[in-house]
Amino acid sequence: MSQSTFSQDYLKIWTEPDAQQRRANIESLFAPEGKMVVSSIGKTLTGIDEIDQHISRVRADVIEDKGMSFSYGQQVDNAEATYLTSLVSNPEGDVVGRGADVIIRDEDGLISAVYMFMGLN
Repeated sequence: MSQSTFSQDYLKIWTEPDAQQRRANIESLFAPEGKMVVSSIGKTLTGIDEIDQHISRVRADVIEDKGMSFSYGQQVDNAEATYLTSLVSNPEGDVVGRGADVIIRDEDGLISAVYMFMGLN
C-alpha cells in the first residue's frame, strides 16, 4: 500500500458514515491489539472494539451533530512511522481545530499504535 493510499484509508476511518463499513476499514488497518493514545481525553484505547467505539462517538459528536469535517494537511513518512497533521473545519469551511497523529505500523503494515495530539496551533 502506498503512503498516499494509507493516509486516504486512514482518513476513511473518521469520515465513513456507514458504521459497518467504518468497522471493516478499522479492521483492515489496525492490528487486533493496536492502540490509540488520545491526548484530548487522556486515554489509551486498545483493540478494535475500543477504537471503533471511540471513532463512532467522535463522528456522532463532531461530524453528525456539528457538521464538522476532517482533512489532512501534511504527511511525513519515516520507515514504519507516519506523521499526519489534521484539520477540523466547520460547515462554512473555516479551520476550527488542528491536530497531529503519529502512526506506527507493525511488520505486516498494520497499525500497532496511533498517538493523537489535539489542540495544536
